[in-house]
Amino acid sequence: MQIRYLNIPFEKSKTYTLAFWTRLDEREGVSRKFDLVMGAMDNPITSLLSEAVMLDNTDWKEYVYTFVAPEEYDGDVWLGFYVGSSDMDFWIDDVRFFEGEPSDEIGNIETIIKMLNRIFKSSSWGGMKRP
Repeated sequence: MQIRYLNIPFEKSKTYTLAFWTRLDEREGVSRKFDLVMGAMDNPITSLLSEAVMLDNTDWKEYVYTFVAPEEYDGDVWLGFYVGSSDMDFWIDDVRFFEGEPSDEIGNIETIIKMLNRIFKSSSWGGMKRP
């Protein structure tokens, strides 16, 4: 079994973070693993990231991977979560892939709230529906 995300923009030498939440089903025991793989869209055998992820908890746990894109590739990538032929039961949620460090994921929340308030105060429902 695999979960794949395709055509993700990727630029050489930039820092990227992949973060997601997962948990193992309690019937699976104390730990199981799956593979986290990233490859080039234009050449599927070009591997840019390969990590074995050990699921060691039946409670939700966040996994965060931060890395610098290699100098030799600039283009779209695919990202895959590979379980293989295993029949393991686990949950995965809130997958995020973004440029920057983990601290770059959410900006200044006060600024975001001010921007949203300005948008909603200056708009009416009818105005938002019109093209």
